Amino acid sequence: MRWHQALRRRIPEAAAESRIRGAWASAELDGARSTVEIVRDVMRGARGWPAEPDPGEQVLWGAVAATAATEQYAARTPLVARQTLAGLHLAAGARLLAADDLGRPRRGDSPEFALLGPAPEPVAAGVRLAALDRIVAADDLPAILVMAIVHAELAHARPFARGNGLVARAMDRVLLRTTGLDPTGVVVIEAGHGAAGLTASAPWRACWSGSIIAPPPSPPALPRPTPSATPSSRAASTAANGRPRCLEVIHRLSADRSPDRPSLGRLEV
Repeated sequence: MRWHQALRRRIPEAAAESRIRGAWASAELDGARSTVEIVRDVMRGARGWPAEPDPGEQVLWGAVAATAATEQYAARTPLVARQTLAGLHLAAGARLLAADDLGRPRRGDSPEFALLGPAPEPVAAGVRLAALDRIVAADDLPAILVMAIVHAELAHARPFARGNGLVARAMDRVLLRTTGLDPTGVVVIEAGHGAAGLTASAPWRACWSGSIIAPPPSPPALPRPTPSATPSSRAASTAANGRPRCLEVIHRLSADRSPDRPSLGRLEV
């Protein structure tokens, strides 16, 4: 689609529409019901915000602001994860939190993503947030893997008091641009999360518990080979301790944060 002549002629318009639909989808995922038309009017300045927005409008405001803020970070190189996440949270949480909590790791609990279980302690969440700097800066990790780790960490660690989902989806959009997966910014990645719905929580729970989601059964005519004969791709991507490789990357980066740490090129992902 990137090379489609009609799209290439109208990339700015397509990218603007992508941000509109992305902001709408992100707000919907956080429970703020609206329409694409409302979001479009808001983002083009044809509709104002109420003086006293209700909780849903506060979330919608955060989604619009965070999605709009992705434009300024998509052009930055090199991208520093914590600085970018802090900036996106400043935009997303402006109507959700007190000024002292904006752009900073939480000091208490977070009620978000309750399906994933209790949020880690603030100190642990802060350490995991710091580890994202190395993951985003690594030039030898696949872009899709980087995006998956960052999104999953924000969802599970919940480093901010509120707005973690809004920030995670905005960061997805930034990484799509900066890694070259979607340099034009026309993909509505937030809609993909919406299509996954509640089923997306199952892989996250399995990943952070160290368990593995069983793959679909093989057809009767093609029985699944035993692990001793031909390891499955899922087994091959699993570390020796039984946890997915994504966890191994995070755990290694979190365990050693010294400036003399060896290059990420030595990680086997």
